[in-house]
Amino acid sequence: TPSMNRPKHMTDNAHVESFFRTMKTESFKGMEFGSMNELRVTLSWYIDNYYNTQRRHSGLGYKIPSDYEQRAARTH
Repeated sequence: TPSMNRPKHMTDNAHVESFFRTMKTESFKGMEFGSMNELRVTLSWYIDNYYNTQRRHSGLGYKIPSDYEQRAARTH
């Protein structure tokens, strides 16, 4: 549970703190892992197969990142 903020500077890195909170809640909260490798596999799946490909992001107008990128590419 390390923080990316300096002590007493709660908004130092709000984007990273928000991502970490989301990642912990959606990917492994309440789970127990038998090894560091099991944790790595879970995090890899979460980021590569869910967060970046299926999860809707409020910062992208609740679009999936791949859809947002495709639409942005067509407009440029």
